[in-house]
Amino acid sequence: MDVFFKKALSDEYSVTIIDLTSCVEGVVLADAANEQQNVYEAIPRDTDVILHLLNMDMTHDVMDHEEFAKMTDIFWRSTYYMFRSAARLGIRKVIFASSNHVTDRYEEDGRSLLGRQITTDDVPATKNVYGILKFASEQLGRLFHDQSGMSVINLRIGTVVTDEMTALHKKKQRTKKNSAVTRGSCRYDKGSD
Repeated sequence: MDVFFKKALSDEYSVTIIDLTSCVEGVVLADAANEQQNVYEAIPRDTDVILHLLNMDMTHDVMDHEEFAKMTDIFWRSTYYMFRSAARLGIRKVIFASSNHVTDRYEEDGRSLLGRQITTDDVPATKNVYGILKFASEQLGRLFHDQSGMSVINLRIGTVVTDEMTALHKKKQRTKKNSAVTRGSCRYDKGSD
């Protein structure tokens, strides 16, 4: 994902990737979930927008304590540190990569069980801890908007396949299940309720 955004945006924007590992040239190494190695120090001071994308492999086993601890670090703690750093640095825009898992109780095999499109007006209902943490992080974005005035977009990203270009060229086989889907977004701007 880092490589995709770096290539897609670098012609028009100066892009800085902050990550645990260096997958492309110019990555700033930092652990977003470790307060001692906070992203605050890693974020360039002239940053206009933060696009917050984090991921990990998961089993979604609610009884797996180690996975829960890691998920809490990656999907909750790091998000708090990112929003806090943005507020401290006066960064006015944050795009948070949320997930369709916030409302995945309303779907089966990538299809809505509601007889209509699932929207941000639907009450969050999730099947796993990941969805709970993503929804909690959306609410954290709202809180930082309310208290600091930053513009926050919580973008609920749906299913993404490994080879997106191959999927796009196989139109006859393409379904919502194997396509990149944006389920909806919650945007908090100055003046919104």
